[in-house]
Amino acid sequence: MKALHQTIRCVYYPALLTAAVYLFFLFKDNFPGEKLAVLTALISIGVIVIIAITERVMPYREEWNIPRGDRIYNFTLTNIVLPILSKIVEIILGFAFLSSTSGFIHDNIHTLWPKEWPLLAQLVPALLICEFFFYWTHRFGHTVTALWKFHSIHHVVERVYWDNAGVFHPVDLFFNWLFYFFPLFLLGVPQELIALFLLVNAVTGLLEHANVDFEMGPLNKIFNTAQLHRWHHSVTPEISAKNFGKVLSVWDVVFKTWYKPQDQHVGAVGVQGENIPKDIPGLMAHPFRYLKERLPSISLKRVD
Repeated sequence: MKALHQTIRCVYYPALLTAAVYLFFLFKDNFPGEKLAVLTALISIGVIVIIAITERVMPYREEWNIPRGDRIYNFTLTNIVLPILSKIVEIILGFAFLSSTSGFIHDNIHTLWPKEWPLLAQLVPALLICEFFFYWTHRFGHTVTALWKFHSIHHVVERVYWDNAGVFHPVDLFFNWLFYFFPLFLLGVPQELIALFLLVNAVTGLLEHANVDFEMGPLNKIFNTAQLHRWHHSVTPEISAKNFGKVLSVWDVVFKTWYKPQDQHVGAVGVQGENIPKDIPGLMAHPFRYLKERLPSISLKRVD
């Protein structure tokens, strides 16, 4: 029984991600064009069900399964606001580059993308390029005070589980998404690749917050899993300013912000020293209260 449990721990993340991608390729031809978003949503819902069940069966921390008055804002921001904003960013970027498809960008930049490669092969450079942009946008969110006030909403959670994977202030989420997806639209990647990219983001994002006791071993140097992201939520600023990747951890390795101490468990998570409300109106207003108090003297100084 112990051997079976250990095997499940080791295959949990790669098995779920592989299954999600396999289902995408299996059924994508039945969801042509814009309908691919429906397939992505259906697969993501299935992953949510599996994660929600395994959080109860093999939790990383049992106490993180206990609600702390956070259910409403977790569910609202993760399951309503995040998908809507993601679609808005997709529409804005699509419209922005639509008028350029027959001009300079189409002739000189879109031609750079290896559209002849298999879709999975195209996913690799797409992730590496977009993750580079996300890494620095996210890192600035921790080092620039004005940006941190918006990003701190993601860190206000006092437990890490699947349904607060999308707890972000809409302003923070919008600009992170904008810079993250910008390269895909600039390079004119195929629509199928965008759909696959969104699916991988959804699945790994859920697994990044999953309160499940799984083990990734050396794969943590490639994927930014919950084993890394839990440390990013530490109440200790020096520790939370690590592991900035989204899907991948490779840029954290490159820029020396990768953090996973051996044989240690994450302590308290959340934000200390800031009076951040725990309701949706308060969370939305918090950064603007800071800006109002500091204007016109506000500056882009680094977080202490």
